Amino acid sequence: MKVMRKSELVSHLAAKAGIRKKAVATVLDELQTLASGKSNGRSQVATPGLAKAVKLYRNPREGRDKGRDTGTGEIVKIETKPRPKFRRAATSDEVFAALAKAFSFQ
Repeated sequence: MKVMRKSELVSHLAAKAGIRKKAVATVLDELQTLASGKSNGRSQVATPGLAKAVKLYRNPREGRDKGRDTGTGEIVKIETKPRPKFRRAATSDEVFAALAKAFSFQ
């Protein structure tokens, strides 16, 4: 299955909405910033009917979150960083089925 690239998505959405590609690209970039939690400080961003982006922290595990300083050789603790995880909305089955049908490259 061929993956739709960002430029293809921007072109398609701009054509469907009748707006400039630059405006669509700006909206997608801002959604990405919101989903990663960089600008709003919240732990969740929801797009109703589509998905929810949740900021998760990996649980510290014994031995996994430790590393060695290459200069001194001493053991240092590696801090866990937040990462976004996308959870599909319960009502989005029809939306994803329609998207899969609309964007199928066969």
